[in-house]
Amino acid sequence: MKAVFFDLDDTLYPERKFVTNGFWVCARFLAKRYGLDKGDVFSKFYLRFMSKGRKQIFDVALKELGIYSDDLVKLLVYLYRCRKPEIELYDDARPTISHLKDMGFLTGLITDGMASVQKNKVAALNIEGLFDIIVYTDEICPECWKPSSVPFKIALELLNVEASHAYYVGDNTQKDFDGPLKLGMGAIYINREKKVTPEIAGVHVIQTLSDVLSIVSNEHV
Repeated sequence: MKAVFFDLDDTLYPERKFVTNGFWVCARFLAKRYGLDKGDVFSKFYLRFMSKGRKQIFDVALKELGIYSDDLVKLLVYLYRCRKPEIELYDDARPTISHLKDMGFLTGLITDGMASVQKNKVAALNIEGLFDIIVYTDEICPECWKPSSVPFKIALELLNVEASHAYYVGDNTQKDFDGPLKLGMGAIYINREKKVTPEIAGVHVIQTLSDVLSIVSNEHV
């Protein structure tokens, strides 16, 4: 084994912190501009997110507040995406990746999402130096987000590593592992919250990132 690649959101840091931080930025803006209670505005964003996911959060909240306009939705989207996020790594992330590098492994990051937003996250987490390569799938093409195998092929080629000599570590069983498994890579599912999920043939399951070390060290070449 020569290389270990990682997912970003909910693998190296808790994505909900990124989301809630963005909601507070937008809530403070609206509270100041329209004389609203920022806690009430935040609650509308968050409750919509928890019940319906990411779709039309700002649209619905602004209509409930009686201040909806298409331009205001676009402004909130801009504020949400372009801010410097206040996020932190999981405690086990930096030590695990640093240890892998000390052991002689190449390391990489392969992440979905709008490239500018993901780059802001990487900068806020101060992790660029942990990786030999970072692949933002959005910079390849919209069809190359996971579960596409294309970003994994690119990462392997850039590091000159055979698929059978690499692992990918992710948290999403629906999209993180199809691509690497099709190429013959190893796969590790980090299940921090002990979710009940179907078993996937060939995928290791761990609950803390440090367990990656024992899995890959047994196959280090």
